[in-house]
Amino acid sequence: MNLRLDWCSHQAAKFACEKWHYSGCLPMGKLVKIGVWEDSIFIGCIIFSGGPSPNIWKTYNLNPIEGAELSRIALTNHKSPVSKIMSIAIKMFRKFCPKTKLIISYADTNEGHHGGIYQAMGWIYLGEYGPKVARIYNGEVVHERTMRQQILDGKRKRSDFTEIPVKPKHKYALAYNDILNNILQTSKKPYPKRAVSKENVATGFQSVEGGANPTTALQTNG
Repeated sequence: MNLRLDWCSHQAAKFACEKWHYSGCLPMGKLVKIGVWEDSIFIGCIIFSGGPSPNIWKTYNLNPIEGAELSRIALTNHKSPVSKIMSIAIKMFRKFCPKTKLIISYADTNEGHHGGIYQAMGWIYLGEYGPKVARIYNGEVVHERTMRQQILDGKRKRSDFTEIPVKPKHKYALAYNDILNNILQTSKKPYPKRAVSKENVATGFQSVEGGANPTTALQTNG
């Protein structure tokens, strides 16, 4: 079995997120999109972004270009361990963005996730994060930032959105700076235990190139 990772198109990443990620969408903002192929079959993508807010990096005394969020692991049926796929993707991302000192990611407890993959890879667990309510419009969850922008643009009124209670997410971090890593270690919390999890459950296998052909990829044979 041949595992291959390479940069993929917006179209391919959009397809993977809509088909194989519980959010059903791409994250907002500038993205680094890494496609995943097994035996030349497109099986998904790993996406990095600037995070939910530029201000989040100020907490760690970092500039926005020094922090990134691992925003999506959108995979269909696969033979390769997710940890192996992520390790290669992170290596590619760091080579592409060498100034990155910190990567964060969130495990959504509302989807039954507890972050087992981050625990297996030795990420630092920083506790629960996020609002305790979600905004709903037309039956769909709307990100807080999107809601504020729509209100500012005059497209919606605050009364157009309803609120529902949600669970906070689990926050994990991976530092590439010794000083920063030591600081994070002081905030480290015990890993949360697995609940009823939907992690790594594929939503169907699809053989598709997604509009992206591998070029200078990292690859492994196994």
